[in-house]
Amino acid sequence: MKFQTMSTKLKNEFKEALRFKSEEDKVEHDSKILMFKFLAIVQEQMELRNMTKKDLALELNTSPSYITQLFRGSKTINLLKLAQIQNLFDIEFEIQLTEKSQSKKKPKEIAKKSTKTILAPTS
Repeated sequence: MKFQTMSTKLKNEFKEALRFKSEEDKVEHDSKILMFKFLAIVQEQMELRNMTKKDLALELNTSPSYITQLFRGSKTINLLKLAQIQNLFDIEFEIQLTEKSQSKKKPKEIAKKSTKTILAPTS
């Protein structure tokens, strides 16, 4: 009985720790997650080419510290850099709509189901 109470308390504390203090905090978090999805693909492409972050910075005409800050999450990548990356690696990012939850009602015109793939490079 005591174990169940502690377990429930721990679960509740964990849920509270993951709760965002504001909508702005949630949007900031979501933008980082989205960016890291792109950067995971970039990292994979860099590894295929034995490319360092310094090499990437030179190819994108930016500083190595900017690239480091992107991968650490202290800077946010912009669409111009993503377009440069597409050109550099000869890939194309595809973006597909995926519903996160059925709990929010959406107009029938936009409530179509789509595939689960959010981002994927194409050769």
